[in-house]
Amino acid sequence: MAEPRQWFSKVDQGFDAGAQLPSTFVDPHAAGAVAVINPKFQCAPLAFAVALFPKGTHLATLPPTTPLAWTRGLQTNGAWRADSPYGTVGGFVFFAGNNLQYFKGSIRDGFVKFGTQQPTSDILEALPPGTRISEYKPPAKSP
Repeated sequence: MAEPRQWFSKVDQGFDAGAQLPSTFVDPHAAGAVAVINPKFQCAPLAFAVALFPKGTHLATLPPTTPLAWTRGLQTNGAWRADSPYGTVGGFVFFAGNNLQYFKGSIRDGFVKFGTQQPTSDILEALPPGTRISEYKPPAKSP
């Protein structure tokens, strides 16, 4: 998902269709061997959340059932928040097994607890211990 427009959804309530998107996902002016995310993505209404795995985690060794990225707004009960790009209708999950799956409504035991074969609806249980989640949080609406 290196193409900037892939990180946004035109149906997302938080997306400004008139906004100019950054032309690159990686900052073309950053020096060094490590890729740096373009700062223009800071606070942008990205449609996807991503797993930030602990240092030393190798994607090739993760079970194929490990979620890597998913539609923003997924809660630990398996349902999507109303401010998710598609509201509570559902969302997508991209897994380490290189498959993209759509879940209608909510994820009912659609994940596998990491290190087990037990089903779960909780995204946190499906990730390796120590994993953090990077996700855009829409601002609270004024009354």
